[in-house]
Amino acid sequence: MKLYFSEQDIIDSCCVFATRHHGGHPQDIEVDLQFDQNRGFSADIRSRFAHTLFYEQDIVDSIAFYLAEYHCFVPEHLRVDLTFSELEKIGAEIIIA
Repeated sequence: MKLYFSEQDIIDSCCVFATRHHGGHPQDIEVDLQFDQNRGFSADIRSRFAHTLFYEQDIVDSIAFYLAEYHCFVPEHLRVDLTFSELEKIGAEIIIA
């Protein structure tokens, strides 16, 4: 099975994952996703109490965590590939084994 995450889905995943580390509620987190040809994917994570930078692996982990917490997927059975296109912006393709 294959799932596709939009940029908003990835932002939601980062918010949920960030609350695991910083506490609070997902709606209290602000996320700015970024893609750079040389450095890859990153996410600037901000809350009232913390400011963190997620790198590509952190974003992948946040998607796996979100799918495990909210949809009962087994993270070890997921392969997450982040994608970028000018038209669709940042997205993710998730393959469930």
